[in-house]
Amino acid sequence: MLVIPAFFSLLAFCGQSAASTKPPAPLVELVAICNITADGVTAWSFDRKPLPELARKLETQLSSQDYSNINVRIGRKNRWLMFRTNAPNIYTQVQLNVGGRNVYGSLNLNDDSMRNFQFIPVATIKTERTVDATATITVTTGEYIRLTPRKGQEFRIGKGTYQLGEFVKSEVVRQPGWGGFSGGGVGGGVIVDGGQGMGGFPGFQAAPAKAFQWTAVATGPAPDVSWGYNIGIFDLANQNIQTQGVQPSIEYVPALGAVRLVLQIDPATIGMISFPITETKSFEFRGIPLDK
Repeated sequence: MLVIPAFFSLLAFCGQSAASTKPPAPLVELVAICNITADGVTAWSFDRKPLPELARKLETQLSSQDYSNINVRIGRKNRWLMFRTNAPNIYTQVQLNVGGRNVYGSLNLNDDSMRNFQFIPVATIKTERTVDATATITVTTGEYIRLTPRKGQEFRIGKGTYQLGEFVKSEVVRQPGWGGFSGGGVGGGVIVDGGQGMGGFPGFQAAPAKAFQWTAVATGPAPDVSWGYNIGIFDLANQNIQTQGVQPSIEYVPALGAVRLVLQIDPATIGMISFPITETKSFEFRGIPLDK
């Protein structure tokens, strides 16, 4: 776990440097602490310096549309911590732990200039002056699980080697919702019977629908890495297959002692599947001032 003094984060935000050569920005920066009330927004840095320009920008953005997820806990000191992420390979939003408790909910502004910024609410007792927080993100490592879905094909997950068994085709029923079905089927070879499109949105399934899936297992050790679900699926000509939300899954099943691969696309039509390898990083921010 890395301990990031918030003061370095502020220097990076302001474009200054603590040394003659500016160090690279951390993956996660605490940019500001904000107090949002009916009267407006106040914002300050870790060293309690006012940030009036940022406060005005936030006020303009928040007053321009309805942000229903600005929550306030009665009888508590309510603050918003403003984080910025600085790498293109960040896979998840910032997850915050304050005082041993996970903090849920965030406010994402509809502003391209603040695309990498995230606001997370913190509510403490009124007498609290500072707070410690641990910010956690998941990033992609640049490595991938790559496999060709054919019986007998070997592939690697981290240090482990696996060999796919035979695919078993089965019929399933998809429940209504955003499942990627429209009428008689969708791209990539998914076969659907009885699905109904709705309102011109091909990804919406308005009624239960029958479909097929293909399942195979590959015996091997418990994986020593994690992976994300931003999955790439390519056909036999190495063209990306648009699945409209119907994604394959790969998971390790301890009871089987094997990795299980589930496809909603006929594996015979797939040339390659890739899953990004991910890792989790945590950053501690100590002594965050709750008052300017």
